[in-house]
Amino acid sequence: MRRRVLITGVGAVTPIGIGVPAYWESLLAGRSGVGPITLFDASDFPVRIAAEVKDFDPTRWMDRKQARLLARGAQFGVSAAVMALEDAGWPQRPGDGRTAVLAGISNSAQDAVEAAVDTLREHGLRRVLPYTLTKCFPHSTATEAGRLTGFQDQVLSFSTGCTSGFNAVLYAFNEIRAGRLDAVLVTATDSTLSRYVFGVFCKAGGMLSENQGDPAKVSRPFDLRRDGGVLGEGAGALLLESADHARRREARPLAEVLGVATGGTGYSCQESPEKSLVDGMATTMAAALAGANVSPRGLDYVGAHGVSDPHLDAWETNALKRVLGAEARRIPNQLGEIHDRHPAERRRHVTVDRHPHGHARQHSAADDQL
Repeated sequence: MRRRVLITGVGAVTPIGIGVPAYWESLLAGRSGVGPITLFDASDFPVRIAAEVKDFDPTRWMDRKQARLLARGAQFGVSAAVMALEDAGWPQRPGDGRTAVLAGISNSAQDAVEAAVDTLREHGLRRVLPYTLTKCFPHSTATEAGRLTGFQDQVLSFSTGCTSGFNAVLYAFNEIRAGRLDAVLVTATDSTLSRYVFGVFCKAGGMLSENQGDPAKVSRPFDLRRDGGVLGEGAGALLLESADHARRREARPLAEVLGVATGGTGYSCQESPEKSLVDGMATTMAAALAGANVSPRGLDYVGAHGVSDPHLDAWETNALKRVLGAEARRIPNQLGEIHDRHPAERRRHVTVDRHPHGHARQHSAADDQL
C-alpha cells in the first residue's frame, strides 16, 4: 500500500520577504522586490536591475563560522531549510524514522568563484583562502543542511536547471510513498547575481528585459508587451513526511502531495523548438494529473513558470491549453485583478510569482510550491 505524503513545514528567503509570513504578506500586497543592482557595479550594463534578497543575516539560522564557509546561495538554502523545520515544529534533532535532505541547485557558487579569481589576480596566491573550496562545491547546500539538521540517511543534490527543486520533491515523494523514507527536507536555492554571470545573461539576448523604466513593471509574464524577464535570487524549502509519521508526532499538515511528474525534451536545428517544448510540457503536466487521479476540472490553481519571455510564455500557454482543454477558458491566464469575475470563476487561478521577485532559475520552482 502506497503511503500518503504530506507537507508539514515551509521556509523562504526571497526578495520580497524572509520567512513565509513576510513573503506571503508581500505577495498579497503586490509588493515588488525588483530594483537597482547593489551587489556589484552594473553601471556599464544594458540591464541594471534585479531582484536581490535584502536585509539577509544568515547568523539568525547558523553561527558566524558556518556562514563564512558558505556562498550566498548556500546560506539562503540552509536558512530556508532550518525555517521549514521550525515551521513544522520538528525537534532539534531527528528522533525515530528515516530522514533525508535534498537540495536543488542550478549553478555552482559563481559569486564565490568570481571573488576568488579577482583575489588571485589582484593579490596573488598568498591571499587565496582555502575555505573557498567549500563555498564553490555545488553540494555544499545539501551537506551543510544535513549536518546542521541531522537529516543524514540520504544527502543528495539535484541540478536540472529551473526544475531542480521540483525534481528533488519528486524524488522525496517517491521515496516516502514507497516506505523507504519517513521525512525529507527539500531545499532549493539560487544566487547568480554576480558581475560576470549577470553580464553573460545580458549578452545571451532576449532572456533579460532591457526596459529600465519602473523596475516593478519590467517583468510582465504573459503580457502582450513582454520583452524578457528579470534575474533574481533566493531559496525555498519544504518538509515532506509520510502521513503516519506526521500523525505520530502530532504535526500540522499544510498540504498533501498527490502527484508529481518530470520529463525531458530535446530538439535539433532541423525541428521546431516550439513543438518539442510544448509536447514535453503537456506530457509532463498530464502525467502529474494522472498520477494524482485528478482531472483538469478538479484543479483550483495553476502555478505557471512564466519567465516573461516572448516565446516561452506563449509555448507554456499552448501546453496548458492542450492539457486543460475546455477548462482553460475558465482560468485567468495572467496576473491581475480577478475580483470582478463571476464568483463561480474565482476559485480557479493561473498565476505567476516571477513578477514581484524575478526569476531565480530553479529557486522559482520552490516558490511555486510555497
